[in-house]
Amino acid sequence: MKVFLEIYKEQTEKEIENGVPQESFRLDVSNLSDEEIINKKDEIVKLLGWTEFRAVKHVCFHDEDSNKPCELEELK
Repeated sequence: MKVFLEIYKEQTEKEIENGVPQESFRLDVSNLSDEEIINKKDEIVKLLGWTEFRAVKHVCFHDEDSNKPCELEELK
């Protein structure tokens, strides 16, 4: 099992209409606690300067069982 922090920058309607790819950031956080993951999210969005974003903790089971779905947990 691997755990990732995924952060997606919110897009404007204009960006979506113009086909601008969504900006995202993904980091392996398998060795971090939930509190450390939240702190890492806060640190990264501050560095990126993103104010409108969506962040998820992505728990991936594909290494163990390719048929088992991933779990996505919204982060505040």
